[in-house]
Amino acid sequence: MSLLIIGNRSHQLLVGLVEDIKKEDNSLRIDILSQETTNTVYKTDGLYDNIFYLKMANVFNKFRFIKGVFKQILFRKRIKNISDKYDFIHIHYVEDIILRDVDFFLKNIKAKLIISIWGSDFYRATTKKRKALLKLLNAANTVTIANKKAKEDIELYYAGKLKTNGIKICKFTIKQLYNVMELTEKFNKIDSRNVLKFKKDITIITIGYNASKMQQHLDVINILEKHEGIVKKAKDILLVFPLTYPKDTDYIREIKDRVDKSPFKAKVITEFMTDDDVSHLRNATDIMVQVQTTDMFSASMLEHLYAKNSVITGSWLPYQELNEWGISYSTIDVISGLGDELYQIFLKQKNNDINLNKNTQIIKEKLSREKLIGNWLKLYKE
Repeated sequence: MSLLIIGNRSHQLLVGLVEDIKKEDNSLRIDILSQETTNTVYKTDGLYDNIFYLKMANVFNKFRFIKGVFKQILFRKRIKNISDKYDFIHIHYVEDIILRDVDFFLKNIKAKLIISIWGSDFYRATTKKRKALLKLLNAANTVTIANKKAKEDIELYYAGKLKTNGIKICKFTIKQLYNVMELTEKFNKIDSRNVLKFKKDITIITIGYNASKMQQHLDVINILEKHEGIVKKAKDILLVFPLTYPKDTDYIREIKDRVDKSPFKAKVITEFMTDDDVSHLRNATDIMVQVQTTDMFSASMLEHLYAKNSVITGSWLPYQELNEWGISYSTIDVISGLGDELYQIFLKQKNNDINLNKNTQIIKEKLSREKLIGNWLKLYKE
């Protein structure tokens, strides 16, 4: 059986998924068509049987418009030349390069088509792009998404127009979550704080999980500074900002400058973190604040929940499925409500009035590697 994935070959979610699929069924040939225009080599490239990319002369890469035109031409050529050589073509995240040329793409697809929507490829799409996306979805043999709420949103938006036999829920395996599972068996919270050189007797609050402006770091700092109760406890609090990616230098500098002027102790992490470093941070944290503007199914938040952190997130984010599972976490309806919610959790933790053990067990049951990989393999076997 042969499979061509169209997607970002170095993305950690896709890399983790392909690695786990290969472990389970090594007879499946998995090639990938990625959008790189230069001969970039990634350490994970060995996972794929063949790699295709959109190679062009360096001179074209210097001019954005010309690069865009040539990428589209090269993408057409690739699709025309290789799309009839596979049993399945699987799109992971619907990129603009496909939507712009959707009629050509569908005309030249010979294999069974599977589309996995990742979230922002629907939520942040314009009306025009959503119209092109509908064509793609209606031509697919199978459509998947990782989140129940997002599934409902898409089906509601395209009500009466979606011809597919329903969208299937297929969650990604989460390599980092499994690392957290293993590490927390060996290290307790104090152990992890020692590894990271954090004080033992302080409340660690981790703000977001990357350097994207969507994480609203500056708004969070402003809100905490305005809360009298939290400011009074500032000496007992360490704010941690994991900003290892993306490399938005200006925004990271803005956060650092803002933190320097705040009453709180803070640790801004910009250097590379190993998988174990990340797991120790999850384990060392007491409270995680996750109030980004949009999301699908935050793996980082799940890792914090597994590590028995109190989590505060926005009710505007599509995590209703976690409620159905029985996961305990806190929500706020507007970001301005963060201060009061965080202060109440801070006090409860100081009084040992929070028990989050059940979160660990639920996540272990719902997101086991074997269960999730079985769902993906079923797509190809069916």
